[in-house]
Amino acid sequence: MTYIRYVVGMYCIVMCCVLVGCEPPPRVCTTDSDCATNTERQYCLQGFCSDKQCIPGQQVSCYEGPAGTKGKGACRSGLKHCLATGRWSSCVGQALPVEEICDKADNDCDGQIDDVPAGTSCVCTSLASRRQCYTGDPKLLGKGECASGTQYCEQDFRWGPCRDEGRPSVELCDEKDNDCDGKIDNSEDCRCVAGTKRPCYEGPSKSYGVGACKAGVQTCGTDELWGDCVGDIRPKEEETTDCNGVDDNCDGQIDELCATSCTQKGFQLCDGLCLDTRNNPVHCGACGKVCSSIQQCQEGKCICEDGLLACGDACVDPQKSNDHCGACGKTCTNGLSCQAGICKCPIGQKQCGNTCVDTQISFPHCGACNNACAAGMFCESGECKCPQNQTKCGNACVDTKTTQEHCGMCGKACGQDKICVNGACADCPQNAVLCDGRCIDPNTDPRHCGTSKACGVACTDGEVCKAGSCVCKDGAERFCHPNIDDKSVNVGICRAGVQKCSSGQWGACDGEIKPAQEDCNGKDDDCDGSIDNNLPVLDCPNQKGVCLGAKRQCTSGEWRCNIQDFEQTESLCDGKDNDCDGLVDEALTRPCANQTGVCKGTVQRCQFAAWSTCETTGYQPSETLCDGQDNDCDGLVDEGCTACIPSHEVPPPSSRLNANIRSLAISPDGTSLLAGLERGVVLWEVQKRVPRLSFTGVNVRVLDVAFHPDGKSGAAAGDSTQGITYILNVQTGQTSSLKVPDTTTIASLAYHPDGTLLAVGGSSKKIYIWDLKQRKVIQTLTGHTGTIQTLAFNRQGTLLASGSYDKTIKIWDLSQTTPLVRTLTGHTEAVNTIDFHPDGKRLASGAGYRTATSKDNSVKLWDVTTGTTLATLQKHQNAVLQVQFNFDGSLLASTGKFPYRIMVFWDTRTNTPKAKRVVYADAFDVNAMDWAPDGQTVITGGSGLALHYWSCPQRCNGFGTKPQRQFGQHHSQPIRAMTWSLSSEYLVSVSGSTSSNQGFAKILYEPLSLLSKQYNTQTHSLFSVDFMRLEFTSKGRLLVFGDALGNVHSAFQRDTNLKTFIENKTSGNTDGHSEAINALQFDPLHIFLLTASEDTDVKLWDSLTSATPKLLHTFKHTAAALSLDTDASGDRVAVGYRDGVIKIWKLSDYSLLHTLNSHTGAVHGVQFSPDGSSLASASADKKTIIWDASSGSVQHTFPQATDELRSVAWSPDGKFLAAGGMSSMVYMWEVMTKRNVSSFPYKTSTGSDIIHAVSYSPSGRRFSVGTDKGHLYTWFCQ
Repeated sequence: MTYIRYVVGMYCIVMCCVLVGCEPPPRVCTTDSDCATNTERQYCLQGFCSDKQCIPGQQVSCYEGPAGTKGKGACRSGLKHCLATGRWSSCVGQALPVEEICDKADNDCDGQIDDVPAGTSCVCTSLASRRQCYTGDPKLLGKGECASGTQYCEQDFRWGPCRDEGRPSVELCDEKDNDCDGKIDNSEDCRCVAGTKRPCYEGPSKSYGVGACKAGVQTCGTDELWGDCVGDIRPKEEETTDCNGVDDNCDGQIDELCATSCTQKGFQLCDGLCLDTRNNPVHCGACGKVCSSIQQCQEGKCICEDGLLACGDACVDPQKSNDHCGACGKTCTNGLSCQAGICKCPIGQKQCGNTCVDTQISFPHCGACNNACAAGMFCESGECKCPQNQTKCGNACVDTKTTQEHCGMCGKACGQDKICVNGACADCPQNAVLCDGRCIDPNTDPRHCGTSKACGVACTDGEVCKAGSCVCKDGAERFCHPNIDDKSVNVGICRAGVQKCSSGQWGACDGEIKPAQEDCNGKDDDCDGSIDNNLPVLDCPNQKGVCLGAKRQCTSGEWRCNIQDFEQTESLCDGKDNDCDGLVDEALTRPCANQTGVCKGTVQRCQFAAWSTCETTGYQPSETLCDGQDNDCDGLVDEGCTACIPSHEVPPPSSRLNANIRSLAISPDGTSLLAGLERGVVLWEVQKRVPRLSFTGVNVRVLDVAFHPDGKSGAAAGDSTQGITYILNVQTGQTSSLKVPDTTTIASLAYHPDGTLLAVGGSSKKIYIWDLKQRKVIQTLTGHTGTIQTLAFNRQGTLLASGSYDKTIKIWDLSQTTPLVRTLTGHTEAVNTIDFHPDGKRLASGAGYRTATSKDNSVKLWDVTTGTTLATLQKHQNAVLQVQFNFDGSLLASTGKFPYRIMVFWDTRTNTPKAKRVVYADAFDVNAMDWAPDGQTVITGGSGLALHYWSCPQRCNGFGTKPQRQFGQHHSQPIRAMTWSLSSEYLVSVSGSTSSNQGFAKILYEPLSLLSKQYNTQTHSLFSVDFMRLEFTSKGRLLVFGDALGNVHSAFQRDTNLKTFIENKTSGNTDGHSEAINALQFDPLHIFLLTASEDTDVKLWDSLTSATPKLLHTFKHTAAALSLDTDASGDRVAVGYRDGVIKIWKLSDYSLLHTLNSHTGAVHGVQFSPDGSSLASASADKKTIIWDASSGSVQHTFPQATDELRSVAWSPDGKFLAAGGMSSMVYMWEVMTKRNVSSFPYKTSTGSDIIHAVSYSPSGRRFSVGTDKGHLYTWFCQ
């Protein structure tokens, strides 16, 4: 219909013009779409169709980015300017989303700054770093004015904003390619004379005429637009390094990458580059002087330019800035622009309401605000005017030549039977009829068709008026719907049909879709405007369980039974049949909420409409079992179990035994100890640490001792050929003897757990079973081919094990007729020691030759039920002399022979036991060892004539707020490092500074009030310290110190001489360090010494085989090594570096296990946890991190400190972690809960002090802090 009306309207206009010669008036419009059919006037301008889009000089705000990005991040709107041609320019000055880069800006306008793709880092490593950048469309980079800028590494070590880049703008006819399309001045406003030429340059304007860069030639084409720029030389991407004497990149510097000095005025050599420090924001006035992001570098000073104001991160002109007009944040809106610091309308415009308008041309504000022109008028020179050939009559513009009401003049109206032609009222031509004010032909006009010449008889769609009758046109089509009322056509499924015209007659209505009965199918079948309405409500087919009484409803085109509590598969434990299958809560289970530890895989069962408790085997509300499992399901294994590693040496007694200790045993109640000596046996009081009595009649070397299970007596194996075993009365010191019939030395013995039997064995290669009540041998076991060196019953009393010089272990069942159960083979040398695990099914053994160089040196774990080897454990470097499980079997201790006198604690809770702690146990062979019944103490003895007590570190829940010991100016230089003796008797501290040539080492004796020894290097500062844990000579322990020049010095604890242990490179040692040794440490075996240096190397030295340590290996990196620590087993070393990297190396083969990269500042402290499972680090980035030492992953990052951290330390029990640093603060955290248990400043009377070192004593009862001012503070556990 719209098309027909349009054709009729055009027909009337054409007929009028044909009949009376009229000119069509301008079309009134609201939008450009109203002018779409006008080939010349396609734009709606001020209410009329026009050939212009806009009025020249007009400007409007514009933005072409995605919705929602305008005003976010870097995205800003621009302006469109109306050109002289009446066309809008492109949107100038807008900033659209681009790919995110690291520049402290939201480039992609998503509300997040620097959200770059994964794997991209915005961190820079040096303040001297710089790089090219571009935040615009990368396809335009390098064209015209679009040039890359420069980013500088700012003070927070992140890339700053992109400075001095060139972005596209509107062509300004300034002989430049402003819009970066590869053409200069190619705008309609930049017309030129065809054939003329001019110089041109399409590189960055700041590089024109600089260095090798020069102009080309541009020719004006026949289209009167400037063509391509030919022959210009632009900057190369990067200055060449061949030192050709040419400024290739046109930056004003020649061969800057070849520079060794700078000759240009104002240039300085910074980081190997000649830079103009007069305008370089990262080297402003001097190398390394960085301007902030809101400043510019001018004449070597960081300032905003004169007249500019620092607003946010930019320097702006408050006189002109629309965003900061007169003051920061004051924005000009609604077309206002900033003029002299005030928001005003542009020149030639006036503010009407909230909008700036030109009253000379504004349709709603013509000549004055709110003076709107009437419809059809336009505003010109401040007056409302009618278009050409029209006259203003009242408030309307009319054509007096054709307007019936104003024919020839305003107010002159023609009669109803007249038409206005050329300003005069006239009759219609012959055969024409006046209808609707126009002369029409009733024989052809489809709106007024009829020979009766009556107006208003209109033909329908698809019909034409022919000879005064409406007929259809052959081939024409029209819609039809004889069976559908008008309001239902195209509603629901109803659709009209189509009729075709043939021979002037309409055919049948084809394709009509009529209303149907409503069904549940998501359609409006009855065409009433509603879908699936008026449908019946029926019962659901399933009427069981919760479905009973349910009705089905039509939902989303489907019949559905909406039933409360219905489930397709039963899961609700509510006593109902939720899946309507006739069964209630059938066999319902669900996983327990906690699926950690032993709770993994546990379920709850639905019972009587309620969930049962979780079915968990081995669960404990509070962990007490030491079984290698997380029994309380908190993610921690055995954190509450009572087993511990007795690694703290309790200070030895003042008196020593008078002979080598060959064997020892602790009484069942833990109060007494039997020590078998080179000659005789002594009963020792454990608590008082003094001998109580000696046993008469025992004058031979005693190779083995044991307490009777009741603790009232004991037995001793005598090294004689008499075959005598001594029975000891521990109350009186009296002895009696048991003599076997053979001539033999008794080397080993073991009580049966019930105390009725005693097994002994020796050089006769036989095992004798004594009935202690009858005092006679009731059984003799044979089969070994070497001396019986060790015997052990299992705790159940069902099995006896024997170990022999013949390299085998035999398992015996004394209740059997044939008692030998099996023989265990696998050791390659003599079996010296065995012990049953508490479960009675596993056995530990140790082997090696006591009197010769040993090669086996292994500890083996056996399954005695199958005879298989479960594990072979290698850590000892010589014969293993003793093995013994603790009370619950979670730990196995083993001791060894000279020269590697160590005690190793093995974690035996898994199938792959690991060395958890290596203790340097004695200066001589460690022949004997026994656990106290409570598992908290181990006592060792050997060729050193003394008993050594080893206890578990004591847990300390707090140290108070004030130190109990304060040593003001303990050192005159900063305390760089400190370390404790294993017995917690001695604290050694060293001091020095980079500005001093003196270094001190001082030893404080417990209770840390007596200065035991002081060493002074006189020539250089000391930065690191460690010492051997046991005494070798009367001079005491050996101490080693690392100095500022790369030397290692040594001294004995009770000696006054300080000697050079390892010389530096300057002194001629090609293997030595060339710079300060920041850290050093003996490995737990005291075989190796590790040194970490400022020269980036970590060196491993053989510290025992010769007087001068031999270099074994150098661990390499590219940054200074600041800190190191070996784990308690001596398997790994962790090193912290100045570049924030931590590396973990394997000492056995020097392989790199992990590289840890989460720190962004120097790592001043690293330390393994006591059990070796974790590693703690403290860094200049203010972070303390706990790492998984096996995987290298971050376990936890503690809240950031207020300043740089310089040191970190674990408590000996591994429960707490401490860190200290620049802010005079020491932080203490409980590792399991990550709770901060103590965080307070330790300040001197002169104010704050830097903390360089923090350290727990091995006993766990002391905590010490060393400071930059030389102060030493110690807290005692409360």
